[in-house]
Amino acid sequence: MKITDVSVECYRWPRPKPIRNGKYTYTHGGITVVKIQTNEGVTGIGVGGGSIAHVGAQSIVGMVEGFKPALIEEDPLDVEKIWANMWIPKLMGRRGLSTRVISTIDIGLWDLRGKICNLPVYKLLGGYTDKVPTYVAGGYYEEGK
Repeated sequence: MKITDVSVECYRWPRPKPIRNGKYTYTHGGITVVKIQTNEGVTGIGVGGGSIAHVGAQSIVGMVEGFKPALIEEDPLDVEKIWANMWIPKLMGRRGLSTRVISTIDIGLWDLRGKICNLPVYKLLGGYTDKVPTYVAGGYYEEGK
């Protein structure tokens, strides 16, 4: 099985009420959806957040297109190899938009791997429980709250 195509869709919408932290006000929300297709008809879907609301679809689409050569014709089960091939030539630092795009693609690769193996991703990663500890970070405030 080989990866044959990678596509991206970007969605952005105004928030009913802006939220803010100590540095920025966020007037819009957004998500990025990456679809990784194979020659056997299996498609992995990766969903990433936030970036589209601030940088615009053109930047994200351009980055996904830039990472495509690291994916096309690769075995989709080689998730770590593909990730390394995207990360090694990365010239824009360890944070920011390029890291978010790589993460969204990585989520799609793991979704694809789970579908190929007919297992949920948590099982592929060694999960064993039906409970997950959660963490909530503060710092985002809505006017009046």
